Amino acid sequence: MRKIVINWNGVIVYKEGDSHKVPSKSGVYEILVRNKHTGKYMRKYIGSTDDLNRRFSEHLSLEEENDKIRNGVRKYVCGFDYALIGDEDDYLDAEQGLYDKHEYSWNKGRPEGSENDNYVIEER
Repeated sequence: MRKIVINWNGVIVYKEGDSHKVPSKSGVYEILVRNKHTGKYMRKYIGSTDDLNRRFSEHLSLEEENDKIRNGVRKYVCGFDYALIGDEDDYLDAEQGLYDKHEYSWNKGRPEGSENDNYVIEER
């Protein structure tokens, strides 16, 4: 059994000009929406990538294909949180495992993950 440890970096306000706060490294990430009454962030989207910085910027683009993300990051106060994960199978499986564990209403479906389903996710 493989253990994939998710060390969340901490929420960054999701806006143009803040991409310098996100490294150009591989990992898993969440897009979150801040509740205007409580100030707490709610999970909306889970993704994984070989370049977190690039994905941060792509989701803010008007060319973003996912209309929930494209409209949501403009309509709400959003956050971006990430965890660095170097191994491709690990970040793909982390994305799938987190999707299974939490509600992500902006994802269009369950991520595929790698073909190795023998893993456990530990969030920190």
